[in-house]
Amino acid sequence: MLRLSKKTDYALILLGHLSTCEEPISAIELADYYHLPHPMVANILKNLASSGLISSIRGQKGGYLLAKEPKEISLNMVLKVTDVPFQLIDCVHSGENCTIHEYCPTRDSLIAVHEKLAEFMDQFTLEEIISNLKFINSVRRPQHEVPHLS
Repeated sequence: MLRLSKKTDYALILLGHLSTCEEPISAIELADYYHLPHPMVANILKNLASSGLISSIRGQKGGYLLAKEPKEISLNMVLKVTDVPFQLIDCVHSGENCTIHEYCPTRDSLIAVHEKLAEFMDQFTLEEIISNLKFINSVRRPQHEVPHLS
């Protein structure tokens, strides 16, 4: 089944959050906000920064910011950073992984489906992904009540 990995899902969440930020935000703040493991968030942000999708700012007020506009970041760009290259079927790039690729009746049709999905992922942007999501500025997280001892 075609699925996004948790790493890709988290990367999209983090990128969406960064799209709402005017000031740099740290990996710890992001991890704490979404209750995600700090090492995983730090690793994802490091990979996104090395790919040029986000900027890393050092120092006491440092953190991460988007390096590109959300409309310039495609789903495929994020997938290339966080996951293995998209491959709907094993024989999409070469037939070496399939013993029947030379006479497979569905290979050409499935490669066409792969190409359509790859094209869609190249055109589907972070701007479209986040357009229906609610982030920190529009949704308040519930506050936990602190019991008072008398």
